[in-house]
Amino acid sequence: MASPFSAPQDSENLWLLQEATLLPLLRDALAGTLEEIQIPGFVLEGQLACGAQGTVYRGRSRDEGAPVAIKVMHRVTLPGGAWFARWERELDLIRRLDHPGLVGVRQAGMTSKGQPYCVMDLMAGGSLRQVLPFPRADGPVADLANLWKVFGQICDAVDHAHKRGVLHRDLKPGNILFDGQGRAKVSDFGIAKDLWFGSQPATPLAPGSGALTQTGMVLGSLAYSAPEQLSWVEGDVDVRSDVYSLAVLLYEMLTGTLPLNTEGPLMKVAQRLHDYRPVPPSKVLSTQSGSGSQASPWEKRWPSQVDAVVLKGLAIQKQDRYQSVSDFAQDLQRAVEGFPVQAKLEPGWLRAGRFLRRHPWTSLSVLVASLALILGLLQSWHRAQERQRLYAWASEAQRILLDDALRAVASLAGGEPWRQKMLQDSLASFENILMEYPGDAMLRAGRGRVLLLIGQRQREQGNPAAAMASYQRALADFQALTTEPKVEPEWIHSKSLALVKIGDLHKEAGRVEAAEQHYLKAWALDQNLVAAFPNRAEYVDNLLWSYQRLGVLVTKAGQFKLAAERFQAMETLAVQLNDLAPDRTGTRLARVMVPCAWASLAMQQGDFAAAKDHYENALAIAEENSREAPNSVADQSRLAWTLYGLSSMHHIHQDWRASWEYSGRAVKVAEALAVTETQNLDVLFLRVATRFRLLEAEVLYGLEDVSLEQGLRSMQALVQGCGGRPDLIMGCVTKASNVCNTLRLRQRPLDVLRLAGIPLQAMAGMAEIPEVWHADLAHLIAIGRQTIEEASMDRRHHLDSWQEAVETFQQRLKAFPFLNSETGF
Repeated sequence: MASPFSAPQDSENLWLLQEATLLPLLRDALAGTLEEIQIPGFVLEGQLACGAQGTVYRGRSRDEGAPVAIKVMHRVTLPGGAWFARWERELDLIRRLDHPGLVGVRQAGMTSKGQPYCVMDLMAGGSLRQVLPFPRADGPVADLANLWKVFGQICDAVDHAHKRGVLHRDLKPGNILFDGQGRAKVSDFGIAKDLWFGSQPATPLAPGSGALTQTGMVLGSLAYSAPEQLSWVEGDVDVRSDVYSLAVLLYEMLTGTLPLNTEGPLMKVAQRLHDYRPVPPSKVLSTQSGSGSQASPWEKRWPSQVDAVVLKGLAIQKQDRYQSVSDFAQDLQRAVEGFPVQAKLEPGWLRAGRFLRRHPWTSLSVLVASLALILGLLQSWHRAQERQRLYAWASEAQRILLDDALRAVASLAGGEPWRQKMLQDSLASFENILMEYPGDAMLRAGRGRVLLLIGQRQREQGNPAAAMASYQRALADFQALTTEPKVEPEWIHSKSLALVKIGDLHKEAGRVEAAEQHYLKAWALDQNLVAAFPNRAEYVDNLLWSYQRLGVLVTKAGQFKLAAERFQAMETLAVQLNDLAPDRTGTRLARVMVPCAWASLAMQQGDFAAAKDHYENALAIAEENSREAPNSVADQSRLAWTLYGLSSMHHIHQDWRASWEYSGRAVKVAEALAVTETQNLDVLFLRVATRFRLLEAEVLYGLEDVSLEQGLRSMQALVQGCGGRPDLIMGCVTKASNVCNTLRLRQRPLDVLRLAGIPLQAMAGMAEIPEVWHADLAHLIAIGRQTIEEASMDRRHHLDSWQEAVETFQQRLKAFPFLNSETGF
């Protein structure tokens, strides 16, 4: 059976074989002498190179005397006009491009002998391999700064071509040339694909050229071709194929080797792809230098994130790579500068984090022990001779492991003690080292990050005073760091985050002016970061949310014109964010939140029709995001909350049927999430919220409610599992208050006491209930008391079950001594 990668047996292949046999004998004769080749306006001075397709000559303009390169095609390569059609197509694509990083074409036409030619700028600087010698076995390339600069120029040029609808498909060292000023330029669009109008079938090149373009054959040079370029399907190749080729190019520039052995038959190469796991570039260099497996992470000659970026670009599946060359280049730049990147390596602590999410309680103790080991290293390695390098590695390991562990544990029922231990151990570790090295900026930044996490936990626990103290300590750390001679952008970002957290606490306590002052300070920092780093998606995202916070504040204050200005700025930033990182989770969230912000403004203005339009726009975007990322908990949750918002809007407008329909759809999304996210407390709370919104709509719409029993069970499960998250229980108090009031008005007193009893019982078990929650609790208790008072006048409720419910409810009230037993307030 023929291999799926073998060439079709037709007349084209017969011609290819003839050309391969005759070319070595006929090339010189057919190329012609310099005197015989006539190019209008130019004179040929000598031969630069000769290949299967044609000969490249050095020439000079007769008018200006400027040196040029002139490519003349061999006549032997033009049977039946197929090559001429390809030649014309290449020129058409090149004329579409206009970028300093691309080799420009000055003139094109036919020689007097009928040979196609084109006149190009002369690249006097040589090829990539000549200008930037690749690493050898004796060590890596010395000038890394120049390497990053050159690769950035290449990416800029290729990205321009993509935006003009041109896919290169043959990126390799030989097609990267340099001008006399040392600027890299991309050349040879001979097998390029037209992304706008589709590519026409091209005739195969000669064997050995490495660029076969017949359907089912390799598109480009095999060593630099993406896996999908081995496919029979033309549509499989897109801009991500060039991303792969660029990643191979960068890998070779860094290591002097290719990530995949492409020697041997094509079928063998295709089989190797099945087990293709590229070795990280830094490990290749460690092996070359003789250190082998003993090479340590801090011995790398570039930041560890660079390995992650390169390997993401080399992903076998297109969807796992960067979705554009600009994304690739920007992430590489962040990696080189030492900032966080999209790509992630898979060191042991990351694999442990993923295993934790799949088997939480089996591996949690191992993870905590690993974290303790890292913390111990942090405290001991500061005495080492190379303290800074060792600390940098240990600090990064601690940060990644701590963040991953906290994310995993945060959603686990009963996981709060582990979370608390991790945070306190980390803080103690930083405090101990800072006593000896109080001026160490990295240590102070590490402590600040941990304090922000501790503050968040204290806020969830309902302890705003302690949270405020932690946030203010974190702010003090980052405030001091931003006065250093060299300020890291991440410190400014963290300072902004601390200001936002403090502002949130002021807002929750009703201190709106103080909240706005802190939000404005954070907004100013975010603006400065975006001005300095306009291509950093995370900074654009932060500024967008700064506008959102400020817009919400002035909306509630009735300053609608100012709110509109801030929401308009938010919308503009969302467009910018979408251009920078369209596939980022935060970007998808921003696309939904912008119309939601406009909807909230319209509701405050009493414009229900406009609010409805904005909410439906948000829903359409949320549904699209859900389809694009069906496994994303964030996107599915946002869809459910958007449906919940639509239900609430119709509830306010007293359109009970519409409220019921949207809440029913929200329940379906939440229930689907809960099937897989069985221990995710936030998903469980979403399930409770949507269930009770549906119940309220059913009662008001006059339907037979089917959600009460299911809602009660969901709430019971939530309050039993989230003892470490009182904020979620308080969320249940709020939801229960709304539904209980509706049930009271519908004269269902027994259901009121059943529903109110669940969160009250959970709150009664708390050692201390923060004062900030007293009013909400009092409201729920008041509804229960009013229900008892109203029902006591109706003899139908003088049953044993009713009396028992009343006694149970009143017994629970004894757990809240801070509430007046007579009034409930």
